[in-house]
Amino acid sequence: MADTFKPDTVHTINPLDPKHPFLFINNDEDATHIKSLTVHTEGTSSTLNPELIQFLNRLRCLERFVIHWKTLNWVMLEEQELGALVQLFSLPSLQRLEILASANFPLSLLRYFTGSKLCIAATTLATAVMPVFPTDTQARERGALIDLSLVGARNIREFRTYIEWQGERAFASLCFVKTLRCSVSWREQDEKPGEFNKDIGSLLQRIGHVSSGLEEFRILDWQNNSFDGYQFTQSDLASLTSLKRLHVQLGASPKADEKTMETMDYSLRRWLFPILNSLPSPALLEHLHVMFSFVVPFPWPSDLHTWMRTFSIDLDEHLASTFPSLTIANMTFDLRGAHTKPFNWQNFNDSIRPERLQTRGVTSTFRAEVYRP
Repeated sequence: MADTFKPDTVHTINPLDPKHPFLFINNDEDATHIKSLTVHTEGTSSTLNPELIQFLNRLRCLERFVIHWKTLNWVMLEEQELGALVQLFSLPSLQRLEILASANFPLSLLRYFTGSKLCIAATTLATAVMPVFPTDTQARERGALIDLSLVGARNIREFRTYIEWQGERAFASLCFVKTLRCSVSWREQDEKPGEFNKDIGSLLQRIGHVSSGLEEFRILDWQNNSFDGYQFTQSDLASLTSLKRLHVQLGASPKADEKTMETMDYSLRRWLFPILNSLPSPALLEHLHVMFSFVVPFPWPSDLHTWMRTFSIDLDEHLASTFPSLTIANMTFDLRGAHTKPFNWQNFNDSIRPERLQTRGVTSTFRAEVYRP
């Protein structure tokens, strides 16, 4: 049993297993050794049995808590069930909360969260609807959340609604957020390609009302095809007045019969440069990481390499003249489907070296990488 409770062990419990060893822990001392816990099941029930509730209530030193329970419906939980989960959110030791799969996770629960890092995955459906809270649970006057990760267009929209509907609670939960990560890696049904950027822009406008200190923004937008949608505007990014670090990744796919890289060049320029040109405080930006992931048609388009070279020159000139405080600037072309044909990529990467940035003393690498499945 001693090996089971090593401090660095990542523990997992099936909440529907009535014979799991953790349910038979009968003293608080053993429970204090559990630092990382994942509640994971593919079962169809969403009920927390009394033994599980008793076990959760024994945890006092948890640092990382992960929930992967697709059928867990938060707004349908009984008070005792919800209380067992909420008390874990409010543990002083808790640093990271990951809601990877569940239904109707109430964003108003963030007012009880004491950790610094939160991830809400696409397989979790968040909601701005307020559940009935346990009467003896104390909300924090100010949250400690620093790093917020939202995955999925629906969750991003729901988070925006949460800020609109519950402004005071949202402020208490989000006022210290420094890092915001927004990702969509597939399109929801009937989702238009440009809607994601519009949702992000709307969220940023709202989050600026509750947190004025965002220093890092990360966005991943994986398109099903080329990008020809909504472009970010200055009003969308107006809240990023303190931004120091920007990580952006766009994924796109040309049509299989395309003979040139024209649509990929159009997609990347139309997506990236409005972001760079709309930042309210360009003089503050210190780190920039750009990745463009795209599928290379076969046979290779005739302008595959000349396009990447031309784009690299343009980006190098733009960054060197626009962002005086840059210390790190990287550009990666992530090529998908190009591994079947030999090519000297090292020589190519030498040819797209960002000379203007490097002359300025910026640590900068522009390169093409072939993704190998």
